[in-house]
Amino acid sequence: MNGPRVGILRANLRVRNGPILAMMNAAALPMRFRHQSAARSLTLKTRLTIGASLLTLILAVLAISHRVAESQPTARALVVLQATTPGTAQTGHVNVSGTIRAGNYFGSGANLTGLNASSIGTGTLSDARLSSNVGLLNNTQGWIGRNNFSHPSNIFVGDGTGLANVNANLLDGLDSTAFLQSVPNPLFLSGAQPGSFVIRGVNTDAGASAMGVLGESPGIGVRGIASGSSGIGVQGTATAASGVVNGVFGQANSTSGRGVNGHATASSGVTYGVIGQTESTSGRGIYGFANADSGTTYAGFFDSDSSSGYGVFATCAGSYGIFGQSTLTTGLAYGGYFQGSSPDGYAGYFTGPGVGIRVTSTGHDAVSATTSATGRAGVFGSNTATSDTTFGGYFATNSPDGVAGHFTGGPGVGLNAVSTGNYGIFATTSDPDRAGIYARNIANSGNAIGGSFVSNSPTGYGVVGTCDVSQLAFGVYAVGDFGASGVKTFRIDHPTDPLNKYLLHYSTESPFPQNFYVGNVVTDAGGRAWVDLPDYFADINTNFKYQLTVIDSSDDFIVAKVSREIEGNRFQIRTSKGNVKVSWRVDADRDDLRIKASRPSDVREKSESERGELQHPEFYGMPRKERPVPPG
Repeated sequence: MNGPRVGILRANLRVRNGPILAMMNAAALPMRFRHQSAARSLTLKTRLTIGASLLTLILAVLAISHRVAESQPTARALVVLQATTPGTAQTGHVNVSGTIRAGNYFGSGANLTGLNASSIGTGTLSDARLSSNVGLLNNTQGWIGRNNFSHPSNIFVGDGTGLANVNANLLDGLDSTAFLQSVPNPLFLSGAQPGSFVIRGVNTDAGASAMGVLGESPGIGVRGIASGSSGIGVQGTATAASGVVNGVFGQANSTSGRGVNGHATASSGVTYGVIGQTESTSGRGIYGFANADSGTTYAGFFDSDSSSGYGVFATCAGSYGIFGQSTLTTGLAYGGYFQGSSPDGYAGYFTGPGVGIRVTSTGHDAVSATTSATGRAGVFGSNTATSDTTFGGYFATNSPDGVAGHFTGGPGVGLNAVSTGNYGIFATTSDPDRAGIYARNIANSGNAIGGSFVSNSPTGYGVVGTCDVSQLAFGVYAVGDFGASGVKTFRIDHPTDPLNKYLLHYSTESPFPQNFYVGNVVTDAGGRAWVDLPDYFADINTNFKYQLTVIDSSDDFIVAKVSREIEGNRFQIRTSKGNVKVSWRVDADRDDLRIKASRPSDVREKSESERGELQHPEFYGMPRKERPVPPG
């Protein structure tokens, strides 16, 4: 700050003992107060003009000196005027009780006291003349001393890099983290900021490892608490429009740690430990990833302690409530793995108005189910509907050589079907050359049975085959030999009481397969007649036997004989009288390719599994042995 400028009135005052130089401030004593900060500069300038007063004082002194000089001509003058300004400097003192007037006053003014500052119009006042309540500036315009800024109009502009030792408790409306040199521990900040925040950490570094907020503790690194009824304890948002970004990323290095742990402690209501949401058309609400290359790892692990709760509950407005996929291309891998601990529970339970479970595979079994429990099923299907056509299990295949359902029992039953009110097995096919049910026993020895059907009813049927007789089809057809332990019958509705009775006819048996052919013929006038047999007769028959019976009502005794045996699929009959009716029968042993390939015998040894067993022990006075019934 520049020193005070003063106007100087110089006068040579001569007294009897020598010249006295009196220097008086006469012109102007400017005083300037400048109050400057980063936001406001206050300049106070006052100026007190005392020229008129000083001039009056000087004239009075001159008059007194003149009168003294006249009364005392031998004494030296107290004041000596000089023709030029500033003139010659004089040494001495002036004590004036009146008014001194001057145009200018020069000097330091160090001894001026009792000045009326309200009369100072211009100029700069030194710091020594300022009150202790006035803010002071140093040579770099920095504040020294204690200064208070309480006026609401004060404005501070700048980045604040020069601020030091700032008390963060007094900051209001500023980003206090830019000025904090140390903080209280614990630090507690509170305030009402609707739609905003109380603390915000911004890291402008573009690096992937830059952090806006870092919380570190042996206990809880960062904890968010929301006390509102719809609040969010911790919310993470990644605003980048591309790239692999994380709204919230949790990491745990412990061998039993948790990267992210969500805990909803409410004992009622629809609460969520963790909720993930995505708006992307190909997004993932929650994505779990296990990086370990070995061990029993879980990309997602869910546990419910409630006896009626759900380990995982998923809903979807689209195609899949839950989608599981294993990318392992070799070995034993599971797209989804479900396990239940209760002996009466379910490892997986699926319900819905549509398909309960739909499984597809492009390279292996669509469904593979096993169980080690006794009395239980590897696959159990049940339909509880009480009407309409329902299915406990439904299997289909599109391959012409495929199998809709394949059942392997190992040492046990391959397929066991039980029904209490309808068909045990109901099978249909639309293939004109295939069977509705095809059963095959691939054993190469023993009493192997391709299909075994048992009825416990005394009037029941082990097997019933139905066909349209108008199409000459077979109700039952055996490719190979046909055997029966009982009689062989045909049964029709009784012709005289078809609504209440059946009529049964029984077949005859022979120790060797036989064919017979019958008919009637009338001899000519010479007593001869040719009998024509089917054109295939000679191809399937041998060892012919003939029977002839004459039919005649006269008293004549007529003899009939075979005059020529079968040749060219015909034979001749001759009677002792002409024009006679003869009934004939030809029996022959079968001689087709089946018989030639394996000539049947009337006695056959029982197999090892059959020995000691009777087909009908009750006929021998022994109790009947029940066939083993499959479990279920």
